[in-house]
Amino acid sequence: TSALSERALNQLAEKWLNTKLLEAVKIAEKNVALLARYDLQDAPANVKKAQDAAAEAMGSIQIGQSGCILVVNASGSIIISSDQSEIGTDVSSEPWFKTIEDKQKGHRNLIHKGVRYLTVRQYFEPWQWHVLACARQHEVYGEVDYMRGYVFAAAGLSAVVMTLVLVF
Repeated sequence: TSALSERALNQLAEKWLNTKLLEAVKIAEKNVALLARYDLQDAPANVKKAQDAAAEAMGSIQIGQSGCILVVNASGSIIISSDQSEIGTDVSSEPWFKTIEDKQKGHRNLIHKGVRYLTVRQYFEPWQWHVLACARQHEVYGEVDYMRGYVFAAAGLSAVVMTLVLVF
């Protein structure tokens, strides 16, 4: 039952994060389409302006209390994060970055700066961006993790009581 509950919670979290990821990718797609409409996709200054506009809009996407949209470029530098101090940070040597380099859409758990995150990701080819929707694992599983200890304690206590009843 616990495994089924955890799997259901994972699926629910993944769907929630996928809606946020889709929102972020649509923002980038709209900016690329705007560049194409006016034939500006070959002008670096215009592309940069469109990327900055997308970054600002993506940065405003709320994911729970502490989640965020994280965008990492192909070389491994963070270019969008809710934590402004992370922008420009090179994460190419992080174990989790090596697993997203395959440019596939997917989900995974990752640890960044000692914090566990649930993430879904998609590669945005026009700008070579890895777009991740991230939520702290504790925020998603907080109450479940809290209760898990009580459930195991109650199960252990029940086993001891049952053993004593059967012995005596």
